[in-house]
Parts: sequence; C-alpha cells; structure tokens
Amino acid sequence: MIVRIRKQDGAVVRITVAPETTVGEVKREILRLGHSDLVDLELLHEPRRGGSRLGNDDCTLKSCGVQHGDLLVIERELQTLNGSLDEDTARASSSTKPLAETELDESPPPLHLVSYSDKGLFTEAEYAEACRAYRQLLEVRRQQKQRQFMERRGLGSMRGMTVDYLEWLDAQHYRLRSQDESPCSQCSIDRSAADAFQSYMSRIHDSQMRYGILYGYVVPDKGLVQVEVIFEPPQAGDTERYRPLLESEQAIREADVLAHNLGMRRVGWIFAHRAQGRTHALHARDVAYAAKLQLETAADQRSELESGDISGAQIDWSRYFVTIAVSIQSDGRRHFEAYQLSDQCLVMASAGILMPVSDSGEIHTLDEVVVEGARTNQVDTDFFLVLVPIRDHQGWLRTAFPIENREVEPQSIADVHRVLESGYGKFTERLADFHLLLFLSRILGIESDMPLLANAVVEKRDLEPAEAGYQVLIESLR
Repeated sequence: MIVRIRKQDGAVVRITVAPETTVGEVKREILRLGHSDLVDLELLHEPRRGGSRLGNDDCTLKSCGVQHGDLLVIERELQTLNGSLDEDTARASSSTKPLAETELDESPPPLHLVSYSDKGLFTEAEYAEACRAYRQLLEVRRQQKQRQFMERRGLGSMRGMTVDYLEWLDAQHYRLRSQDESPCSQCSIDRSAADAFQSYMSRIHDSQMRYGILYGYVVPDKGLVQVEVIFEPPQAGDTERYRPLLESEQAIREADVLAHNLGMRRVGWIFAHRAQGRTHALHARDVAYAAKLQLETAADQRSELESGDISGAQIDWSRYFVTIAVSIQSDGRRHFEAYQLSDQCLVMASAGILMPVSDSGEIHTLDEVVVEGARTNQVDTDFFLVLVPIRDHQGWLRTAFPIENREVEPQSIADVHRVLESGYGKFTERLADFHLLLFLSRILGIESDMPLLANAVVEKRDLEPAEAGYQVLIESLR
C-alpha cells in the first residue's frame, strides 16, 4: 500500500509499504530516503482527523489503523505551518517543570512566533522578546526530550545524558548551506503582464515601489513555471519600498479563487526595487514575505488534498513558487530576475525563527545557526536563494482592462464595454482578461456564477442556453 508522508518543509512524498511494516521500519525508511534529518523521529497519523501519535516502533501499520492513502506527518520540533505550537509542546509548556538548576520565566511562551511583520520589519525590542520566548520554548522542549530519552532506557531520572539525546541536542542548531538546484529550473512570464507592471512604474515615475501575486501553471517535466497573470493587491509603497496592507490578504484570496476557476494557481510573486545602493538581490523583508506567501500556498494545497479536491494532486505547486525581482536601474531600465527560496529557508521560516529586523541583506534568527563553521544570529540572504533563468512568452489571456488597485488608472463600468468592443472572436474570447473577470466577480457571484463563466472562457466556447444570461447582464451594465 501507499502512505503519504508530510515532511518538515511541508512537502508531501509517497512511499510504498506493507500493512505488516512496523512503525520503526517506516521511520528508518524515511531517514534512509533523506526525507528527514531528525534523530528522534515522531510520526502523527492523520492529525486533521483526530488521529494518534505512532509512538510504539514495534507496532505494525495495520495495528495502528494506517490504511492505503493515509497521511503521516513528521512532527515539527516547535510549531506547525500556521504558527501555532503543536499539542505536545503546548502541554509541555504548562506541565513540565524546569530543572532545579535552571531558572526559567514562569510566564507561558507566546502561542505564535511569526517570521513576517505587517509593518515589514520588526523592532529590536520585538526581536529581543521573540528571542527570549524562543529560548524558553527550546528549554521546555529540551527537558521533555531528555526525560523521554532517559525513561526509554529505564534510567528514570534526568541526571545523566544518553548518546542519542546529545545527538538530538546537537541537531537543533541549523547548519546552513547554499542550495545549487531547485525544482524550478526555468521561469517564463507573460509579455503583456510584465509590460503592464513595469510601464505603470514608468508612468508614475517610480514614485511608488509595487508588488504583485503571480498566477499561472507548472510544467514539472520541464521544471517550468509559466506566469500568465500579475495581480496587484491593495498596497501603499513609497519611492524605496513596497508595503502590503491588511486588506491585501482578503484581496489575494479572492484572486486565488478566480485563478483556480481558470485552471491556474498561485506560482509566485513579483516586486520592484531600486538597484542603486542595494547590495543583495533580496533583502530580509523580501525573504520573509516570500516565505510567508509560499508557506500559505503549501498550506492551501494540503487543505485541498485533505478535503478531497484532486485537481491539484498531481503537482506540488508550492515547491515551484518563484520570486521575481524587478530592479530599477539608475538610467531607468528595468531588469527582471527570478529566484526560489531554498528548502532550508522554508523549514526555518515555518518554525518562525527568521525575523527581518533591518532593511538589509541580512536576516535575523531567533537562535544561533551555524554558517561556514561559525555560529551567528544574522544570515546573509544569499544563502537562501537559488537563481532561476527567466524569459517571456505570449500567453492566452488579454491585458486590456485596467489593473486593479492603481490610483492613476481606476477601473469603471465604461472599461467593460471598451474592452469587449475592442476584442474579436466569441464573447468568451473577448472576456478572457483576468482583471476584467475579477472586476465582474464583484458584481456576479464569485462562488456561484464565476466558475461557470470561467469554464466557458477557458474552453473558448459559446455560452450554453442556461448561461446566456451572463452575456445579457454584462452587456447591459451601465
């Protein structure tokens, strides 16, 4: 039978086992295949369905209730992707007493350690407080693990240390290494979408740096991410940086729904910055925001799979998530570069230990990490990036309707008629504009009407008699 294994970085892999395979054999197979580097590996069986922990290595999968297609989750040491502590850690923080020689703050640790600030950067005081909470959390976890190791060997106390406990303790420090390859080996962006993004920057004379969410397709056998759409959420930037707003989250979710109806997914994001005086391709805030978006994408895909939606089951979209940086040169030229975050960066971001404190090419960590043999709390962002070749193509969607959330180019009903009259072919072919469809989704029902209309646009077919009312309604808008 096949069981799915969700790794610490959020990726899901599949392994073939027999029902009589023991839990210990599964753990050894996971370690052999390189899907985890935890010395003391813990597996959770279907946690979303109230499943149990597979704690006895001698039990068979069949006796534990594991069936074909079930999901086994490798326990994260500190927190899950949504930032909340796992149940064991939360229980340990409230019930485990510290060692006599260790003085700990008795106040409970925060339930959410984040790696991205809505302000873009954390203050030094916020960083210091997060470091304190993280050290407290590590100490609680360390005591819990030491007690487990000692009890397994019948020692019954915490006076000594076992070899496997020392190995586990040493493994808690991240040892950073650069990553040469990534799942995405090439990126292609729609020519019209890229031109619309950079031409607006020229029109406003680069008075506001901007960012956008990328939607498109993944071609796994070519390692290709094909970007068809750039959606620009509500934002408030200045001449030096972009800045997402609180309402950006909801706007992005609405765009996700429409993209899904059109057969596309969130495949990355794009942002503009001034090249002058910038020493790194991505600064700390850029890495943190890229990780946030990619982890959200991974969580969304897992939710789809667990809910039975098989439309995205063949491709792990989140592993191909790209970041496109548009650098504005001193002479006004725009230079496009594409990157992917390393797997190690995503693991650290999912644990919430990366924090952007200074607007520079170094990102702070809550705990010391090992970089080239030295321990440090500040890591060069280049360690977390993999360069991806980028090119352009002409996609199937139009970019004739005004882009959303632009102060200089507001959208209006009049633009609907202008775009429809300027096109050619069938009504659905003239309607094939993401920004136009997103505008119409606020008039029509995004959950009820837009899936039907989007299907007709994708298939480039005439509207069926039951759908003809959409054309009448859209053309009658005034």
